Amino acid sequence: MNRSRALLSIVMLVLVGGRLDAQLQIKLVNPDEPKSLAVEVKGLSDKDLFEISSADQAKLAGFFRLYVKSNYDAGSRQAVLSNVTWQERKIALTPRYPLERGIHYLAQFQCDADQPALSIEFLLPKPDIKPSTQVAAIYPTADTLPQNLLKFYLHFSAPMAQGDVYQYIQLTTADGKVVPYPFLEIEEELWDQSGKRLTLLLDPGRVKRGLVPREEDGPILVAGMQYQLTIKSDWLDAQGANLVKSYVKKFRVGPEDFTQPDPANWRLSPPKSRTREPLIFEIPEAIDHATFMRGVTIENGQGQIVRGEFTFSQHETRAQFRPLKEWKSGLFDVRISTLIEDLAGNSIGRAFEVDRFDQFTPAAIDRKTVTIEIQ
Repeated sequence: MNRSRALLSIVMLVLVGGRLDAQLQIKLVNPDEPKSLAVEVKGLSDKDLFEISSADQAKLAGFFRLYVKSNYDAGSRQAVLSNVTWQERKIALTPRYPLERGIHYLAQFQCDADQPALSIEFLLPKPDIKPSTQVAAIYPTADTLPQNLLKFYLHFSAPMAQGDVYQYIQLTTADGKVVPYPFLEIEEELWDQSGKRLTLLLDPGRVKRGLVPREEDGPILVAGMQYQLTIKSDWLDAQGANLVKSYVKKFRVGPEDFTQPDPANWRLSPPKSRTREPLIFEIPEAIDHATFMRGVTIENGQGQIVRGEFTFSQHETRAQFRPLKEWKSGLFDVRISTLIEDLAGNSIGRAFEVDRFDQFTPAAIDRKTVTIEIQ
C-alpha cells in the first residue's frame, strides 16, 4: 500500500458520533477517483427506510450531507453541493463537482432524530508532485514606482490554484514592517483566462487623495521609502504543488504621478515588409502593459486586424509587436484605446484623480489612430 492510500485509509476510520445499529455502515466509494467519489450508507433499518422513502428530495438531502471540515467545525455548516439517492437498503451521496485534494471533508448521515449522527471524515491526499511552477515576473518591472501605484500583475509559469490568494502575498517596508491591508481583497479574484496572471489592486481608497481611507490610514506607499513584495512558496499551483520558491520584488517609491499618457508623444518605428520584425513603440513613461496589450490593435489597408504578440522591455517604456505572419507593404492603422493606463491608473482619456462630479465625457474620445507605412 503506498503512502497516499495508507493516509486515506487511516482518515476514513475516523467516525464522529456512533450509531448502535450493528449493520449500519458508512464508507467511501471510488476513493481514488475524485471525479466519481461517493459516500454510501448501507444496512438501513426499517425505520430509516420508512423516513427515506417518504421524504421529498429537499428533505432527503437534509438526511445526508457533506461538509468541508473546517467550515463544519467553525459552525458555519456550509455544505458541499451534492446529490442524494437511495435504493434497496442503502443511501448514497455524490458531490456535484469533483472534490479537492488536500482538503478534509466530513460526511454526516442522520434521518432519525432519536439516534446520533453517523459520520465519516476523509481526506483526498495531494498527489506527490515535484514543484515546478514559479513566479515568472511581477509587473511593473521598474525598481522605482510612483507613490500612487494602482496595480501589480503577478505572472506565473503555469496555472495557479485560486481562492484566498491574499494570504500568500505580503507587502513590507525595507526593515520588515508589514504594511497592513494594502490590497483590495475581492472575492472575485482578477485572474486571466489561463489562470497564470493575477491582477493585484492596491486599495484605491488609500491611493486616491481626499478619500476617507487615505485620510484615516494614510497612503499605502510613501515616496522616498523602500518596500518589498513577497510571494510565498506555499502557494499551490493548479496541480496542488507548492511554488518552487518564494519570490521577492524590491522597489523604491517615487513621487505621485498625475499626468495622463499621450500617444502624441509615442515614437513608432515601422518594420520592413516581408519580415516578422517587430513594430516598436517607444513611450516616455512606463505603461500598464496589460491595458496596452488589450488597447492597441493594428489593421491593414483592408481593415483586417494583424494578429501577433506584444512583448515589453526597458521597464515597460518599450513595446514590441511581432506579427504571426510576415508584414506586407502598405499603410497600416495603429488604433490606440483611450482606456490604456499608466502605472498610476491615469488613462489616455481620463486622469485617475478626476472626481466623478467633474465635467467629463469618456465617450467623446474612444480611440486614437496613428497611420504608419511599411515598405
